[in-house]
Amino acid sequence: MIIGYECPLLRERFLNSSGQFGDHLPLLESVLLSCDATNLESSVRFRIRLLLFSIALLWQVSSADIALGQRQKAAVHPWLATAPGEFVRLIQAGEVSIEEDDERLRKENRQALTFFELTIDYQYFMQYQTVESGPDGQTVRVNVRYKKPTSRVVHKVIVGSDFKPVAPWSNPLLMHEMDHVAISTDPRLERWIESFFVMERNWDFNFQQSTKPTDGQIQKRIVEKSQELTLDVERWIQFLYDYLDSESVQGTQDIANRSSFYFNLYSPETVAKCKITSFLALTPEQIRNAIKVPKRKLETHFRIRIE
Repeated sequence: MIIGYECPLLRERFLNSSGQFGDHLPLLESVLLSCDATNLESSVRFRIRLLLFSIALLWQVSSADIALGQRQKAAVHPWLATAPGEFVRLIQAGEVSIEEDDERLRKENRQALTFFELTIDYQYFMQYQTVESGPDGQTVRVNVRYKKPTSRVVHKVIVGSDFKPVAPWSNPLLMHEMDHVAISTDPRLERWIESFFVMERNWDFNFQQSTKPTDGQIQKRIVEKSQELTLDVERWIQFLYDYLDSESVQGTQDIANRSSFYFNLYSPETVAKCKITSFLALTPEQIRNAIKVPKRKLETHFRIRIE
């Protein structure tokens, strides 16, 4: 018998599993015994045994998955479960995890760090024409129009293993790291990405070949350009992170005017300091139109009061 006799070790494994399969094992064994006691053809009995054995394996895999899920859930940093309401929203919006990594902090010479991972999904329409053609190369002028993109930012906050504040969410160090998270989940960022990407783009692509480039070759160049645009947004977020660290001396001092600081993060004056070529090409009017967000939304997000 497959479970009861032919595979006794497997039977013991099921009986000791973290799931509840062992409670149903006697029933399955009785079904198999009944099959053996009937006049069913051997091929039919074999199929029944095979079916029940498959069910047993699936049950065991399911139990293992549940156990693994429980271990992963248990690994979530306990501070996340105690976060007050104003931080819960940031944690959810930024998909925040908290980890301890003393070695990384030593390398960076920091007490805490916040890392972000930006993903921008986009689609586009393209039109192109060959403007130069010769035996040594081809030049194609491409017009690209992006559809409204979607973005996602995931965060990892790194702290030291000896950082054990009694009230972590009122601790200046952790609050400073959450200020970083607030910057990269700023509702204006999503608007900024949308406005930045949907701008009509015209690029000239040169191909060192005698034949006209294929659509696939041109699309590859567009993807490369799109990745550069994504990198520019990443550089912008990092610029704002560094700006926050500079104004707060790595979170060790209060910002002189917190409300004004966060309200003006997307001002033409701040953009002018970023040294990102594609952003510096934007006019003040384009910048203001790209970040129209209700003041109340910003006040809630950054825990500030805008006069």
